[in-house]
Amino acid sequence: MIGFEKVASVYAEALLLASIDAGTAQELESDLTEISGAFRADPAVWAFFKSPVVDVHQKVDLLGLTLKGKVTDSIYAFLCLMCVRRRFELLPDVVVALQALMDQHLKRKRVQVFTAVPLSNEHRDELKASLEKKLKMDVVLDLIEQPDLMGGLVIRTGDMKEDSSIKDGLARIYKSLMGKRILGESYYA
Repeated sequence: MIGFEKVASVYAEALLLASIDAGTAQELESDLTEISGAFRADPAVWAFFKSPVVDVHQKVDLLGLTLKGKVTDSIYAFLCLMCVRRRFELLPDVVVALQALMDQHLKRKRVQVFTAVPLSNEHRDELKASLEKKLKMDVVLDLIEQPDLMGGLVIRTGDMKEDSSIKDGLARIYKSLMGKRILGESYYA
C-alpha cells in the first residue's frame, strides 16, 4: 500500500507543477476532485477506466469525447497519461496527495472539527477566523457530525487536538472521582 501512495504523490506533484506552469493551479484541486468523484459515481464507468483488459486507446478516446475542452489541458493530458500508464485506479490517491501538496503550496491547514450538531454559518466563520489567528495560516474546515459528543467541539489538526466536548468532560470527571476516596481512608481498609 505504501508503494501506491508514493506513486500517487509523484503523479500529484507532476500535475501540480504542470498546472503552475500553465497558470491553472488555483482551480486544479477542485476540478480534479470533482472529476475523480464523477468517475467513481458510476461503478461501470469506474470499472471501465480501471480495467487492465480494456484497450488504452478506447479509454483515451472516451476521455477525448467527454472531457476535451471541458477541463484544463493539464488535467486532460494528466488523465490520458494515467490511462496510458495503466495507473487510473490511483486517481483517488492522487487527489488526496494533491490536496496535501496544495495545502503546502497555498500555506493552508486542514482542520477536522467534530460537533454533535451542525454549526451555523456564523459559528463556522467565527471558528475559522479564530483558528486562522491561532495557527497563523489559512484554514480549511472539515466539519464532521458526531451526535455521541453530546455537545461541544473536538478540533484536530496534525498533532494538535483540543477536546471541549461534554463526553470528554464527563470522562475526566469520572476519572477524577474514581481516583478519590470520598468516604475516608478507614472505609477502604
